[in-house]
Amino acid sequence: MRSFPQDTRIYAIGDAVDDFYVLAEGMVRFTLGLGKRETSAGDIIRRGEVFGWAPLVEGHERRIATAYCLTPCEVVAIDGSALNTLIESDSALGYALMKKLAVLLTSELVAFAAG
Repeated sequence: MRSFPQDTRIYAIGDAVDDFYVLAEGMVRFTLGLGKRETSAGDIIRRGEVFGWAPLVEGHERRIATAYCLTPCEVVAIDGSALNTLIESDSALGYALMKKLAVLLTSELVAFAAG
């Protein structure tokens, strides 16, 4: 569990990819970026939602989004490498998680395309 005060970045575009997050308390603004373009795709993340999914996408070593605390936040930080190892060893868990990730990524891309 990690605590972040209000008005703090959890990560920014270009940061190294490490952890996958579950928001336990608070609200986070998620801003997706591409080149010089940023949009509030995904907008507000609330308690129980996941973010920082880049460690689960092979070949991505840098963040393509910013996660910023709108309120004081408590997050569960899950080591991306350890989670990938678990996913590879438990195919049912891996399938369920990747299915959820596909839905999340699709909604983020649709929101980003809408501008």
